[in-house]
Amino acid sequence: MKKRYTDEQIIVFLKQAPTGTPIYAITGGTVANVGTWTGNWWKAGCGGPNPPATCTSCGVGITIQHPDGLRHTYCHNSVAHVTEGDTITPGQHIADSGDTGRSGTPHLHLELRINGTRHCPQQLLAALYHGTPIPEPTTLPTTGCSF
Repeated sequence: MKKRYTDEQIIVFLKQAPTGTPIYAITGGTVANVGTWTGNWWKAGCGGPNPPATCTSCGVGITIQHPDGLRHTYCHNSVAHVTEGDTITPGQHIADSGDTGRSGTPHLHLELRINGTRHCPQQLLAALYHGTPIPEPTTLPTTGCSF
């Protein structure tokens, strides 16, 4: 079976990604939200007793919504290349990785939710990487993974 993404596109999902590494959408949908806080949680004093009101844990983040209730959120980016309302296609360059929000090092935090329930993305990412059949999101576990 042919891989859906190149090794360069998928590797960002599997390990730390230096700031500026392109982030690609796993699936298509509509951009529901783009977070714009470029600060870092720790450097901005967000963990202290009187955190600034601007602190957000996701930093520069993008949420892509699907009509069936599925939602992907990509956090800690340095820059977003999409805006709210944009229609996204699978594999589209949507952001560049970064170290914004509640982050200790440049990386991609990927969150997958279905009707508000978190699902572990690891099996989906492994299938994308290996070019094997992609599991239905509803079959992904809701426990046993790290968020």
